[in-house]
This record gives sequence, structure tokens and C-alpha cells, in this order.
Amino acid sequence: MAFQEKLLNAYNKVRTRGGDDPARKKRVYWACYTLSFIVVAFIVLFVYPSNGRSIVWSVDGLEQYYPYFVYEGQWLREIFSNLLSGQGWQVPLWSYTLGYGSDILATLDVIFDPLNLLSGLCPEQYSEYLFQFLVVFRLYLAGAAFSLFAFRFGTGRFPTLLAALLYALCGTALAVTFWPAGAWPMVLFPLLLLGVEKILAGERPFVFILSAAALFIISYYFSYMACLFLVPYCAARVIVVKGRMGIGCFALWALRFMAFLCVGILIAGISLGPALVGLFGNERFVEGGVTVPALYSPDFYFSTIAGFMSTTGVGSDCYIGFGGLAFLACVLLFTQRKQHRLLKWCFVALVVVLFLPVCGSVLNGFNYATNRWVWAFALLVCFIVAKMLPNLLAVGSREAKALVVASLVFGIFTILVPQARTEQTVAACVVLTATLMVVIQKGLSEQTRQMGIVACLVAGLACNAFYLVSPEEGGIGKSSTPLGTMYQRLTSQSPNILVANLDDQGTWRYDADPSTLARLRNDSAVLGLSGIDFYNSFYNSYIDAYHTELGVSETNINFSYRDTGARAILDTLAGVKYFLVPAGVQPPYSYGNDEPVATGKIVDKNYEVYEAEHALPLAFVYDAQVPRSVYDGLSPAQRQESLLQGVVLEDSTLPEAQLNLESRELETSYTPGSGVTVEDGAIRVTSPGATLQLTFEGLADSETYLYADGLSYEPVSPLDSVSAETFAAMTWHQKAKLYKQNLEWTAPTDYFIKLASDKGTATRQIINSVETWHMYGGKDEWLVNMGYSDEAQSSITLTFNQAGIYRFDTLGAVCQPMASLDDHVSELETTPVENLRFGTNEITCSVDAAKEEALFLSVPFSSGWSATVDGQPAELKRANTGFMALELQPGQHEVKLTFMTPGLEAGALATGAGVIALGAVVIGYQVLRRTRQHPDAKASI
Repeated sequence: MAFQEKLLNAYNKVRTRGGDDPARKKRVYWACYTLSFIVVAFIVLFVYPSNGRSIVWSVDGLEQYYPYFVYEGQWLREIFSNLLSGQGWQVPLWSYTLGYGSDILATLDVIFDPLNLLSGLCPEQYSEYLFQFLVVFRLYLAGAAFSLFAFRFGTGRFPTLLAALLYALCGTALAVTFWPAGAWPMVLFPLLLLGVEKILAGERPFVFILSAAALFIISYYFSYMACLFLVPYCAARVIVVKGRMGIGCFALWALRFMAFLCVGILIAGISLGPALVGLFGNERFVEGGVTVPALYSPDFYFSTIAGFMSTTGVGSDCYIGFGGLAFLACVLLFTQRKQHRLLKWCFVALVVVLFLPVCGSVLNGFNYATNRWVWAFALLVCFIVAKMLPNLLAVGSREAKALVVASLVFGIFTILVPQARTEQTVAACVVLTATLMVVIQKGLSEQTRQMGIVACLVAGLACNAFYLVSPEEGGIGKSSTPLGTMYQRLTSQSPNILVANLDDQGTWRYDADPSTLARLRNDSAVLGLSGIDFYNSFYNSYIDAYHTELGVSETNINFSYRDTGARAILDTLAGVKYFLVPAGVQPPYSYGNDEPVATGKIVDKNYEVYEAEHALPLAFVYDAQVPRSVYDGLSPAQRQESLLQGVVLEDSTLPEAQLNLESRELETSYTPGSGVTVEDGAIRVTSPGATLQLTFEGLADSETYLYADGLSYEPVSPLDSVSAETFAAMTWHQKAKLYKQNLEWTAPTDYFIKLASDKGTATRQIINSVETWHMYGGKDEWLVNMGYSDEAQSSITLTFNQAGIYRFDTLGAVCQPMASLDDHVSELETTPVENLRFGTNEITCSVDAAKEEALFLSVPFSSGWSATVDGQPAELKRANTGFMALELQPGQHEVKLTFMTPGLEAGALATGAGVIALGAVVIGYQVLRRTRQHPDAKASI
């Protein structure tokens, strides 16, 4: 009791300190908030280090956000190094290390995150610690922004503090620990709404303008969502604050908000311009029409109700998890008759938005339904907590009964519904019960109840975080990176380090065998290597189309790829000089005839690097063209051959290539294993792990491929997988058990097929999503390389990971003879490309064309590239679907390509106009203030 009294006395001193001095009250609050956040965040997030895990997800975090953070540090240091070394202000806009090459500003939207600028000051070996600190710091800023917003509505310091901690550390916030970009709307949206309130009160609009500008600079995606919520908020608040008004007056208010918003958007132009140009050039966005269901699955609704209390991934990119205090506050809100009507309507409206897929689709840019907007729901729920907490601590008997009944109903729901009957939901119910007892207990002093509420809030947050994260409980911690290993995973523990350590200062690419799984996408960018690995939502649609038409395996996700599938022709065309393989795996043809140029042991596995005997440079010359109409009529194997013999251009004047195609589709027979039947273009698999063997007479000295066209997968539920005869013979108990399995069954969203050949040393796989899943990339044609061998291969075995029906139009084997590859390479090198240099935002070279020819550059096509030949502008054409070429007349030519991010110049002009407009607003408000202070001065103005 003595300790409790001391604790209460200390708390009361902090709570009452400041007297009536507003400035001092603010300082005390921010000191309390900062200290409380540090303590509570440590308690809540300690589950990560206690399990030896970082707070970085091993997929998006490790392969997108963290590599980009390190890369941005390198990028910033390069800019200032150029400046300090006397080379002038040179800002690299194009990177040769992102995939085949990519626009930096349009691809890496996180580059405009102001906190990421600190990466330029941090030594790379410590960058992972700064990265994680900034993730938590964004949560701190979210709680601070919430506090400012809540204070505007007169909430007390104690309720605001608790609600701010809940907002900063609830399930929605914890989800951003593995998706850091999601934190910024939690920071900036409350400030945007605060700006609305200031404008309505006749105060300066700068908070509104600058918050809008910051949000649009950092993320147009979340800005779009914020604007959709901003419109009804402004309309409702104008009506509430200003009362009844005519349409004209209401329109004037709308125009005022629109004008200020436009100023913020203009200020963000330098970021927004490149982003929008890239977005509308992205086929996934422009042509990504999807079927949006009328409702989600029943599992989603049950999980969402349970997830309100416990941090559960309820599906559709949605994490909530607010705990018992929020539950009681929301129940109490609806017991307050004729009070807080706007809050009630907002809560109901957002629940409807959460439950309707069409709303999730609209908020996702009319694409697939997702609920990444739940930060707005979190803001509302936590604001309800701030408003209702004083009432919770003073509930009457009627309200207390309502809280008890609601808690019992939720408890019964947890017991009866399987989706809710989990250990974490039961634990959340325990915390709910404790919170309820503190609220309705009348025998405790006010201070004791407040401390009890604090304890319950912290316990609920810690409990939710434990079950969300703990690997032992199946949490996301199992997919987080081990603590202190992130930078090593991208550098010293990546097999790519063997390539990075090669002493070769030339311009070249490297590739790796698909079985080199220790490689991470985007680690090439950190290592400064030109490779073929990429993972980012902003991607080059032309490169994706190139992969699609050639059937490159494991490119099913449009914005992700790791390699060319070890296909020798594609690597040759891409200028791949070095090839990385696990020891014992046969490298592609042209790479395996000599001893490896480097070997090493990386994380207990040996790797080897081979050099190509005849590698094409990243720029070479074609003397013939393959008409698009001819190219489109070829199979993927024939297409890759044709690219060795002619360039695919639109409206070319080059002579047509006389194609000599050697690839052969082989007559193939099927031998189903147990649990597999094949009939009429359909493979019915009744048990996971079942196999199908394809047998054929292959060709020696060839790459052998599995070719699948029109391949799709149809999941089969447990009930549908049982024939009518078998079902009829079941006992009633067996039928009931089958029905139960069917109710609990969730249709898989993707599938993979493992492939192995009789002569190959490595396994391959086909991975794809079902057509109804939003990750489906519209691909159903695959040409999977089973490897090169001197001897003829004769069989390929398919192993299916799950039951279902696999349909196909064509399924067989194709052989690609390699004997003529070197001859084709020699022909492409007939006209040498000299003095080839890849510089900052430019490419230069010299070509002595003996006749009309096309200079091909293995650099992804972008409208940002422009070209001159001998100082005169020249047309740069899209070549081979994904790359660039210039048609040259006979003679000696000096070629120069220059890159400028599309939309950057227009965006910079918009930013300048926005700054001028902001200055005009500042001056206008200064004049208005002086006019109000000195009314007699009106005549002289």
C-alpha cells in the first residue's frame, strides 16, 4: 500500500502541475506524453527483441523499405560528394542497379519521406538500427498529432494522453512496424483535420496547407484516401460550426477549402509530378480492372469483430486491435441519448465502409478491395476514447448495465464463433473484464480508478502486441528478420557479395540461378550491382510485358522478379557477363565451360561465379528487324531466338530478318502418380504432393524447358472433392465432419508447382495466383528452363503443392539447341559499340555503322530518355518490348542519351507556384490582421 500511495502521489503531482499557466500545462503534457510513450512503447514492443527479432518484416521490410533506406543514404552521399569534389550539383535520377535500370524518383516513392533523409548521415553498418528507431518515432509523432487534434475539441489531458497512447500503439499502428509507409497518414491526417478546425475558427490556414503538402509529398496514395475522408468531414463540420446557411455560403466555404488544398498540392508538385506520371504509365493501375465482390467472406466479418479487441490480421490488409477500453468507450457512446450524434454517425459510416468491398475498392483507386485506410477508423475510435473516458469514470447504473451486457455478448460471441475462439481473443476478453471492473467499481477513489485504467490499457496493448508478434504464438515475429542481421543479409550474407567483390571496373550485368534463394530482391542496389532483381509496386510495365511474352518463370507478380530463369539467350541479350550459382548447380550454356572466377561460402552454403565466354555489351547493333506481327505469332521459345536475329521495332525501315528458328516442341506423354488424373486439358489433383511425370525424347546440347500455356488453377473445397458415390457411402458422422471442414475451409489464393528433370541439377517452380486474387498478374504462359545438358533430357516431374484442378491448353517439353548461340552473338558484335559510358543521367557511345542499323541499348524504355546523334535530336524507339534503340544511317556517329524524370520539371514549376501562392496567403493574412487591428487604415490600403 505504501508503494501504491507513493505512485499515486507522484502521479497527482504531475497531473496537477502547471496550475493555470497554459504554456506550462502544455510543457507538462508533452513531457508526460514523451515519457509515457517511451515506457509503454518499450513494454509493448519488447516482444520483438525478447524473441531475438527486429521490427522489420522479412518481405516488404527487408526487400523494399530497408534496402531503399540504405540506397537513399548512398544516393544522398553521392550528391554531396559530387558537389564537394567540384563536379557541381549532380542529382542521379536514373539507377542502373534497380532491376534492369529504373527511374529513382518515380520508383522509390519513399525517397521523399523526410525522416529517410537521415540515412545520408548514418554509417551503413548501423542503418538498420536507425531505420527501426524511425519506425517507432513515426508512431510517437502519430500520438503527438492525435493529441493536438483532440485538444482542439477540449478533451482533458488525462483522457487525451491515454487515447494518444492507444492511437500510437494499437493494432493499426503496430501493423506499420512491418509496413513503415503506413505511419504517415496516422501522423498527418489528424493535423489536416486540425487545420480544418483552425480555418473554421477564422485562424490562419497554414496547418491545413502544410499538412496537405506534406501528405502529398510523402504519399499520393494515402493523400487520395485522405481527400475522400476530408470532403465529408469538412461538409459536416461547416454545417455544425456555422449552422444553417444557404447554398451560396456553403459553396464559398467549399471553394475556400479547395483553394487551400490546391496550394498544398502545388507545393507537393516536385514529388507528385513524377509519381503521377509513373502511376498513369503503369498498366497495373490503368488496366488493372478487377472483380469486386458484393460482400467479403463470412470469415472476414467474424474476424473483424474479434479483431476490434485483439490485434488480428482480419484480411484485406486490415489490422485494428483497439482493446477493452476502446470497446467500452464505443458502447458508452451509443448509450448517450441525444448526445454526440456526429460521432455516432461517423462510427456507423466507417463500419459500413469497412464491411463493404466496393468501399475498399474506391479507397484503393477503384482497384481491388483493401482496407489500408483503417488509420482513419483508428483515429475515430481513439477520439471516442478521449471523449468518453471522463464519462466512463463516472458511469451511472444504466450505463454500467449496458457495458456489462455488451461485454457478456462479446464473450458469448468469442465462445461460439471459431474465428473468435482464439487464445489472443480470450486474453483480450480478460483485459476487457478487468477494465470493466475498474470502470463500474464505485468503491475506488478517482485516482485509483485512473491508475487502474492506465494499467488495463497498457496490459491490453502489451497483450495484443504479444499475440501479434510472438513467433511461439504464430505471430508476425516469425516472419521478421533476426535482430542485428539486416545489413548483413543484404551485404556479407548475400551470395551477391561474391560478384560485388570481383575486380572488374567495366559495365556489365550479372544474373543468378533461380535456386540461389539466399539472394534478396533489391540487394543489388545496396551492393551497387547491375543485376536482374526487383521488387516494388512502382515498376516498368514494358519490362513486365517483356517477361510475360517470353514466359519468364517466377514473374507472376508484375512488380517482382529475381532473374531470367537461367535462360542463356535472355542473359546474353541482357548483357549478363557473370552468373552466380550454388556449388554443384550447372550454370547456363556459355558460362560453364571454364573454372569459376570466384567461389565462396555464404551462410553455410558454397557458391560459384562464372564468366561468360561471349557476353554481349549493354549496347550492340542489329542490322535487321523482326516485325511485331511476326514476333507476336511466335511461341516464347521462338521469340527469344528471334531476338538474336533481329530487333523488334515499331515502323522500322531495317530489312526484315530471315529467321532460322531451331527450338522444338516435343511430343510428350503423361504418367500420373497417385492422386492425379489427366483428362481433356485438366489435371485433377486430390492430395497435396501428388506428382505427374512428362516423358519425351529430348535433344542433346540443349536447354530443355517445360512449356505451359493457358495454365490456371481452380481450388476445390473439401465437399466438392468427394464424389457423389463416396459421399452417399459415408456415415452421418463422416458427413457432418466433412461439412464442418467445408465451413472452415478457405480457398487458397495462389499455388506453386515444383519441377525437376532427370538430367537437371536444380529444381524449378511455377508460382501464380488464382485469377480472382488481386495479386494475379494476368499471366498463364510459362517457359521454365530445366537447365542445359550435353545429353538429351527425357522427363520432367511436376509436384503439386495442393489439391485442385489445374487446367491447361498446352503442357509439354521444348528443347532449345545452343550450338548456334555463339554465332548469333558474333554477328551482333560485327559493328562494335565503342567508348560506351554509363554516367549520371546519361549514356554515351560511338558507332561506325556500315549500313542502316539499329543501336540497341539493354536499358528499360522510359519517356524520360531523350537522344541525340551527332548533336542532333534523334527518335528513341521502344525495342524488344522493354528496351530502347536508335536507328542509325551509315557512317561514324556520336550518340548521347540523357535522362530527366518525366513530370519532374512540371512538378518543380508547380512547387514554385505553390510556394508563391503560400507566400500570397501569408501576406494576405498579415494585411487582414493589420486591417482588423487598425480599422482606420482601410482607406489607405
